[in-house]
Amino acid sequence: MYRFLLTPRWWGINVFVVLAIPFCIFMGSWQLGRFEDRVQDHETASTQQESAAREAARPLTELLPVDKATVGRQNEGDSGMRAVPVSAPQNTGLDLKAFQNLGYTAEWFAFVGFVIFMWFRLLRREVELARDAELGLVAEDGKDGEDTEDEDAGRARAGLVS
Repeated sequence: MYRFLLTPRWWGINVFVVLAIPFCIFMGSWQLGRFEDRVQDHETASTQQESAAREAARPLTELLPVDKATVGRQNEGDSGMRAVPVSAPQNTGLDLKAFQNLGYTAEWFAFVGFVIFMWFRLLRREVELARDAELGLVAEDGKDGEDTEDEDAGRARAGLVS
Protein backbone atom coordinates (compact mmCIF):
# COMPACT_ATOMS: atom_id res chain seq x y z
CA MET A 1 0.00 0.00 0.00
CA TYR A 2 2.80 2.44 0.82
CA ARG A 3 5.16 1.22 -1.92
CA PHE A 4 4.87 4.63 -3.58
CA LEU A 5 7.17 5.94 -0.81
CA LEU A 6 10.03 4.12 -2.58
CA THR A 7 9.62 6.12 -5.81
CA PRO A 8 12.24 8.76 -6.67
CA ARG A 9 9.63 11.50 -6.26
CA TRP A 10 8.95 10.49 -2.66
CA TRP A 11 12.66 10.04 -1.93
CA GLY A 12 13.09 13.68 -2.95
CA ILE A 13 10.14 14.80 -0.83
CA ASN A 14 11.39 12.88 2.21
CA VAL A 15 14.95 14.19 1.86
CA PHE A 16 13.58 17.74 1.61
CA VAL A 17 11.47 17.26 4.75
CA VAL A 18 14.34 15.70 6.71
CA LEU A 19 16.61 18.63 5.79
CA ALA A 20 14.03 21.42 6.06
CA ILE A 21 12.87 20.70 9.61
CA PRO A 22 16.30 20.96 11.32
CA PHE A 23 17.17 23.98 9.16
CA CYS A 24 14.02 25.84 10.21
CA ILE A 25 14.58 24.94 13.87
CA PHE A 26 18.19 26.18 13.63
CA MET A 27 17.11 29.44 11.99
CA GLY A 28 14.38 29.99 14.61
CA SER A 29 16.89 29.42 17.41
CA TRP A 30 19.35 31.78 15.73
CA GLN A 31 16.70 34.51 15.46
CA LEU A 32 15.84 34.04 19.13
CA GLY A 33 19.54 34.38 19.97
CA ARG A 34 19.68 37.65 18.02
CA PHE A 35 16.79 38.99 20.10
CA GLU A 36 18.46 37.91 23.35
CA ASP A 37 21.70 39.61 22.25
CA ARG A 38 19.83 42.86 21.64
CA VAL A 39 18.18 42.65 25.05
CA GLN A 40 21.55 42.03 26.70
CA ASP A 41 23.19 44.92 24.81
CA HIS A 42 20.32 47.18 25.87
CA GLU A 43 20.70 46.19 29.52
CA THR A 44 24.48 46.67 29.35
CA ALA A 45 24.15 50.13 27.81
CA SER A 46 21.59 51.12 30.44
CA THR A 47 23.80 50.02 33.34
CA GLN A 48 26.86 51.72 31.82
CA GLN A 49 24.91 54.95 31.43
CA GLU A 50 23.75 54.83 35.04
CA SER A 51 27.19 53.93 36.44
CA ALA A 52 28.95 56.60 34.38
CA ALA A 53 26.86 59.31 36.01
CA ARG A 54 27.70 58.08 39.54
CA GLU A 55 31.32 57.03 39.14
CA ALA A 56 34.22 59.21 40.18
CA ALA A 57 36.91 60.25 37.72
CA ARG A 58 39.70 57.72 37.05
CA PRO A 59 43.17 57.95 35.55
CA LEU A 60 43.42 57.45 31.82
CA THR A 61 45.71 54.43 32.19
CA GLU A 62 42.88 52.47 33.82
CA LEU A 63 40.51 53.29 30.99
CA LEU A 64 42.70 52.11 28.12
CA PRO A 65 42.24 50.21 25.87
CA VAL A 66 38.75 51.38 24.97
CA ASP A 67 36.28 48.51 24.72
CA LYS A 68 32.75 47.71 25.89
CA ALA A 69 33.83 47.52 29.52
CA THR A 70 35.61 50.90 29.61
CA VAL A 71 33.49 53.08 27.33
CA GLY A 72 31.74 55.94 29.05
CA ARG A 73 33.94 56.10 32.14
CA GLN A 74 35.26 59.53 33.03
CA ASN A 75 38.93 60.36 33.38
CA GLU A 76 40.93 63.09 35.07
CA GLY A 77 42.24 65.87 32.96
CA ASP A 78 42.78 69.56 33.07
CA SER A 79 42.70 70.14 29.34
CA GLY A 80 39.27 71.70 29.55
CA MET A 81 37.56 68.67 28.07
CA ARG A 82 34.59 67.14 29.78
CA ALA A 83 33.26 63.61 29.63
CA VAL A 84 30.37 62.95 27.30
CA PRO A 85 27.65 60.80 28.87
CA VAL A 86 27.00 57.43 27.31
CA SER A 87 23.83 57.22 25.27
CA ALA A 88 22.47 54.30 23.34
CA PRO A 89 22.76 54.77 19.58
CA GLN A 90 19.62 54.53 17.49
CA ASN A 91 18.44 51.16 16.17
CA THR A 92 19.93 49.25 19.10
CA GLY A 93 18.41 47.89 22.25
CA LEU A 94 14.72 47.20 22.60
CA ASP A 95 13.30 48.97 19.59
CA LEU A 96 10.99 47.74 16.86
CA LYS A 97 13.84 45.95 15.09
CA ALA A 98 14.52 43.84 18.18
CA PHE A 99 10.93 42.65 18.33
CA GLN A 100 11.07 41.94 14.61
CA ASN A 101 13.51 39.15 15.51
CA LEU A 102 10.81 37.60 17.70
CA GLY A 103 8.43 37.66 14.75
CA TYR A 104 10.98 35.92 12.56
CA THR A 105 11.54 33.36 15.32
CA ALA A 106 7.85 32.47 15.34
CA GLU A 107 7.84 32.42 11.55
CA TRP A 108 10.62 29.80 11.35
CA PHE A 109 8.82 27.53 13.79
CA ALA A 110 5.60 27.99 11.80
CA PHE A 111 7.53 26.85 8.71
CA VAL A 112 8.35 23.61 10.55
CA GLY A 113 4.66 23.03 11.16
CA PHE A 114 3.86 23.82 7.53
CA VAL A 115 6.47 21.34 6.21
CA ILE A 116 5.04 18.58 8.41
CA PHE A 117 1.46 19.48 7.46
CA MET A 118 2.24 19.41 3.72
CA TRP A 119 4.08 16.08 4.00
CA PHE A 120 1.03 14.46 5.64
CA ARG A 121 -1.25 16.11 3.10
CA LEU A 122 0.77 14.74 0.18
CA LEU A 123 0.92 11.31 1.82
CA ARG A 124 -2.85 11.23 2.36
CA ARG A 125 -3.47 12.33 -1.22
CA GLU A 126 -1.20 9.61 -2.57
CA VAL A 127 -2.89 6.94 -0.39
CA GLU A 128 -6.32 8.05 -1.60
CA LEU A 129 -5.15 7.87 -5.20
CA ALA A 130 -3.81 4.33 -4.63
CA ARG A 131 -7.10 3.23 -3.04
CA ASP A 132 -9.10 4.72 -5.91
CA ALA A 133 -6.90 2.85 -8.40
CA GLU A 134 -7.42 -0.44 -6.51
CA LEU A 135 -11.18 0.06 -6.58
CA GLY A 136 -11.13 0.91 -10.28
CA LEU A 137 -12.34 4.45 -9.80
CA VAL A 138 -9.36 5.92 -11.64
CA ALA A 139 -8.40 4.90 -15.16
CA GLU A 140 -4.78 4.23 -16.12
CA ASP A 141 -4.29 7.67 -17.70
CA GLY A 142 -5.63 9.36 -14.56
CA LYS A 143 -9.14 10.10 -15.87
CA ASP A 144 -12.36 8.57 -14.63
CA GLY A 145 -13.96 5.94 -16.87
CA GLU A 146 -17.25 7.83 -17.12
CA ASP A 147 -15.57 10.98 -18.37
CA THR A 148 -13.87 9.18 -21.29
CA GLU A 149 -17.22 7.72 -22.45
CA ASP A 150 -18.82 11.17 -22.33
CA GLU A 151 -15.93 12.66 -24.32
CA ASP A 152 -16.21 9.92 -26.99
CA ALA A 153 -19.95 10.53 -27.30
CA GLY A 154 -19.40 14.28 -27.59
CA ARG A 155 -16.81 13.77 -30.36
CA ALA A 156 -19.14 11.41 -32.26
CA ARG A 157 -21.92 14.02 -32.14
CA ALA A 158 -19.56 16.68 -33.37
CA GLY A 159 -18.50 14.46 -36.27
CA LEU A 160 -14.90 14.14 -35.10
CA VAL A 161 -14.97 10.33 -34.84
CA SER A 162 -15.76 8.28 -37.95
